[in-house]
Amino acid sequence: MINGQIVFTEAPPTGASNIELTYLGDKAVVTPYLSADTNGIIRINASTLTENCTITTGYNGSSAGPLTVANGVTVTIANSSTWTIF
Repeated sequence: MINGQIVFTEAPPTGASNIELTYLGDKAVVTPYLSADTNGIIRINASTLTENCTITTGYNGSSAGPLTVANGVTVTIANSSTWTIF
């Protein structure tokens, strides 16, 4: 963030028609908004988690299952946070 404005340092992935912007306090993360339809009503997620991730204090996470966490991948969830797989 520079002078109160979010400044993108990288473009969204090629072919991404919609993006999701997450502000993490000291940086903004841009990811494709994955949807099975053009209106974003049906969100989709991969069925295998292939990278380490952390759900920090003050946040909760959710995923549609079934879901596999790949070998060697760690999911860290803060004590007051939750991860719901439905």
